[in-house]
Amino acid sequence: MGGFSLSTINPVSSLIKKILGLYKQFQASIIEPFQKKLGNKKTSLYMSIKPRFNCFQIVTLQEYIQELISRFPLKETQEKYQGRLNAIIGGNFSDEDKRERLIWLLFDIMEVTYEEINKIRNHPDQSEILIRLGEIEQGNSTIN
Repeated sequence: MGGFSLSTINPVSSLIKKILGLYKQFQASIIEPFQKKLGNKKTSLYMSIKPRFNCFQIVTLQEYIQELISRFPLKETQEKYQGRLNAIIGGNFSDEDKRERLIWLLFDIMEVTYEEINKIRNHPDQSEILIRLGEIEQGNSTIN
C-alpha cells in the first residue's frame, strides 16, 4: 500500500499556497477597479434617486398631516393647520427644509412634547408616529 509521505505533501502544499497567492493577487487586481467602478455607479444611482426619495418622504408626511387634520380633534382650527400645511407645500423651500417644517407641523398638531421627541430619537422602533408614517409610506409605494 502506498501512501503519502511528508516529503511529497510539503512541496504540493507549497505549490498550492503559491497558486492561491497568485490567484489572490489576480483577483485583487480585478476586484479593486471593479469595486471602484461599482462604487461610482452606486453613488450616481443614489444621486439620481435622492430627489425622488425626498419627494416621496414629503408626500408621506403631507398625507399623514392631512389625515390628522381631517380626522382628529385639534387644539387649533382645521383651517389654520391646513393653511400652514399649504404654505409649507406651496412655499419655495428646499426639500430638506420642507421636510423639517412638515415634521415640526406634525409635532405641533399632535402636541408632541420635547420629552416625547427625545423618546422618538432614542427608540424609533417604539414610536407610534414613525410606525404610522411607515404604514402610510408602504401604502404609497404600493399605489405608485
